[in-house]
Amino acid sequence: MIWTRQVPDEWKKELNGHEFSENTLSLTGSLNEILSQVKAPDFCQNYPEFMLEDVAQIAALVAAFAVSDRLTFHLGYEPDQAQITKPAKLKALCCYGESTAGWSSGSRYSGDVLSLLEPFGVAFIPFWNNDRAQIGPPSKSKNIFLTLSAL
Repeated sequence: MIWTRQVPDEWKKELNGHEFSENTLSLTGSLNEILSQVKAPDFCQNYPEFMLEDVAQIAALVAAFAVSDRLTFHLGYEPDQAQITKPAKLKALCCYGESTAGWSSGSRYSGDVLSLLEPFGVAFIPFWNNDRAQIGPPSKSKNIFLTLSAL
């Protein structure tokens, strides 16, 4: 399922004017543990407020849709390729930026990008037995990728 969204112009302006840290945040834990880390003051200074709120809402959706409180969370310049390929009840991918992200998955996986995700869209990717997935190469521009898995 792909959730395409029309985001406010302020999001795009704030994203373009923001200087991001090179640090990547990778966490595994309960939804509450992850949300407390995302809301921590030392982490908050690295990202725009709208992004932190959006990331928290997407994490809550993934936990609710998967009926699971155990999540793996990754936020950084590169999507977490290893996380996308590991078994999970549900995976989610979002690209904050102006380029698209793409992925291939399913039993007929051939390595070609089959699905494209618009900027700020969210892909909810279910996991089936023998499912394989791969995220296409990130663009040359600096985008922030959110990769979530419900375990």
